[in-house]
Amino acid sequence: GYCYCVWNVGDSMSKLQVETISHTNNTTAQTIDSSGRVLTPARPFVSFQSSGTGNVSVGNFETMGATDDGQSAFNTTSGTYGIGITGISYNSATGIFTLPVSGLYYASFHGYKNDGSASTARFYIKLVGSYIALGHAQNEYGTIEVHHVFQASANDTLSFVHASGSDRTFYSHPYHEFGSIYFIG
Repeated sequence: GYCYCVWNVGDSMSKLQVETISHTNNTTAQTIDSSGRVLTPARPFVSFQSSGTGNVSVGNFETMGATDDGQSAFNTTSGTYGIGITGISYNSATGIFTLPVSGLYYASFHGYKNDGSASTARFYIKLVGSYIALGHAQNEYGTIEVHHVFQASANDTLSFVHASGSDRTFYSHPYHEFGSIYFIG
């Protein structure tokens, strides 16, 4: 990388040309390509999908992706269906994600209700001990989504919780149950 700087005080023109920005340990922190796109290779994110293959009964206040609750673990393996994980940790036993740094995050979860009853089904985003967002639907079949942008602190935990008042049947399959968490900045 290089830095080419031009300052002209007379006409207030200034220019900073940078290809890469590195940390003091020489790790590339940012790259700016010739089109002006800023690439941040260590930006924390997770994009996940269910590893299940069929209907599953999910109890009230159970955490999605928690094998301790009888759910299928989320698949976070890079290269599979475009999913992956960097910086954020996931505990498949509890279904809990741990956020690595303080800042602004975006989270989403999509599930597919498949029980044939017109009862309401709800998914919450739970940050530490508080529910911060809710997605719900009252239909026999179909997608329920929840999305939110929020502030978090380093080591805060996040999970996606089913809370509909009683058990509901969801279709646990990679194309029907998926989500993401991204660090915005």
